[in-house]
Amino acid sequence: MPEKVPVPKTFKELSKQVLSGKYKCLAPIGTIDKDLLLRSGIDYMVKLGEAIEKNDWKYSYTKNFADLFDDSVAVITARKSLQFFLGSPPYVKVKMSDEYFGVWNMGIALKKGFCCSERLNDVLHGIISGGLYEELLEMQVFAETLHKRLELQHEEPEFQLTLQDLKLPFSVLFVGYSFAFGAFLLEILSPKHLDIFRS
Repeated sequence: MPEKVPVPKTFKELSKQVLSGKYKCLAPIGTIDKDLLLRSGIDYMVKLGEAIEKNDWKYSYTKNFADLFDDSVAVITARKSLQFFLGSPPYVKVKMSDEYFGVWNMGIALKKGFCCSERLNDVLHGIISGGLYEELLEMQVFAETLHKRLELQHEEPEFQLTLQDLKLPFSVLFVGYSFAFGAFLLEILSPKHLDIFRS
């Protein structure tokens, strides 16, 4: 949600905001997120799911993801996909909730009796444990964010100097010239017998 709007930190707060009409909550098309909310058995989660279903609040990843956000929109999505589509801090203009909807583990489906499953597990474990997956994701997110920021057309604002802006520099210049002129007069008018540097 955009930073200028107070962000509901939990699903309970989000549910209250949605039911009061201050927010709308979008669920992704083709996922079970809405169904999980409806079947959760927790009152405020069920009400949130019902509001999503009743108002047909959904979104697709194929459309421009950043355009979904305005002052009163919450989106149910994975933290990594949010970083992937919107970028990484400090360029992200949305806030993420502190609460998680769920945790889903991913895996590779293998044929029973696959000969190299142990070796594949070792390689995958090494990639994940070494942080290679995280590093690749962060590099991709950074590259996408940089690409998007370079496409933006920035106009340099033109500032006009006023007399008030020039008052201080000219005052300092005048005081400096006054000291220099005073030192010059003192040099000329001082008697020669007070000059200790002459031999």
